Amino acid sequence: SGQICSTNGIGQAPPTGASGSSNSTMDCCLLRPLTQLGPFFGPGQASGQNLLINGSFEFPNTNGTTLGYAYFPSGSTNIAGWTTFLNGVEYGDISESQDGIHQIYLGVAEDGSYHIDLDPLHYSGGGIQQTFPTVAGTAYSVSFYMGNVVYQGRDGTGTLSVSAANVTNSFAFTNTQAFAQWGARSFNFTAVSNSTTLSFWSFDNSDQHFSLLDNVSVTLLQSG
Repeated sequence: SGQICSTNGIGQAPPTGASGSSNSTMDCCLLRPLTQLGPFFGPGQASGQNLLINGSFEFPNTNGTTLGYAYFPSGSTNIAGWTTFLNGVEYGDISESQDGIHQIYLGVAEDGSYHIDLDPLHYSGGGIQQTFPTVAGTAYSVSFYMGNVVYQGRDGTGTLSVSAANVTNSFAFTNTQAFAQWGARSFNFTAVSNSTTLSFWSFDNSDQHFSLLDNVSVTLLQSG
């Protein structure tokens, strides 16, 4: 499976307000200083350098998680550099747990230890976004990994949508195994201002699907 559609000229993520309420809350975790998360490059950074903070979701790490799991509702900034929207995301170490209750080994993250799931269980719609510096008229490349696994009624299929500037794309990924697999996805966009918001979201049925995300990168698009 791979990209299922590509639409240019949309460029608007869903509203950043929650579309539902949650009876679960998470205490704010203690985050390391952003200087420890990697450099935050401004306009003019060298080609190949990631513009994003915490692109592999390694922070907050074990802070605020139970058995490697946490649910972060809409508006949370617990995942350093990112803000959740819609009904938030699930955050975890897939080698430890998928629900914070049952400790079971389902594989590993694509990069590092942690990943997110855009389909928080029992909610409809989850998302996460980050704003980063860009130069209007300059082309950039977005790359990321989608993941999935067959577990507790989830069938191993999942979709997500992603937008940056005036480009919106939808992607799909399928894994029929009870062990996490990951697949690379990418697209390009041209900045229209001095900052750009990269947004990921999914409206998959969370009782039937995972939409796992890891290792997100934005770099200058090399010419030639």
